[in-house]
Amino acid sequence: MVIGPQDGDGSKSLKIRPHHLFCIQGFQGYGYSKEFKINLANIIEKIRKHPQITIEIVTGADCICKSCPYNFRGICKVETGANNRILSMDRLIMKKLDLYYGSVYHAYDVLSKTGDLNLEDFTEICGSCSWKTKCSWFQSLE
Repeated sequence: MVIGPQDGDGSKSLKIRPHHLFCIQGFQGYGYSKEFKINLANIIEKIRKHPQITIEIVTGADCICKSCPYNFRGICKVETGANNRILSMDRLIMKKLDLYYGSVYHAYDVLSKTGDLNLEDFTEICGSCSWKTKCSWFQSLE
């Protein structure tokens, strides 16, 4: 269910890119830097404590990317071709979950949409992700 840009307490929506909907669910404390890990852990904790908080689906860098040392002006530079690979992953997730950029959802609702996917979907989406061996969520599906 798409909703407005504010959550119940009037705070702003978390701006999240599509593939991070998966990362949020499989994060085990690994990351690109201490700041990145702390930021992602804080975002996940906020969602766990407030499942009705809203998430706005965005294209490009989001509130998780902001603390990544490989984020250069909104472009992922972790390795050659990374940004294009990530954008492709985001588009595939948008299609499979019937999401639209700019749409706003309660965190619980949008995260639970991922439960409609099967292992084949996840393999197609996450197959080239360098974090899949450390992702508890992906590993639980294998």
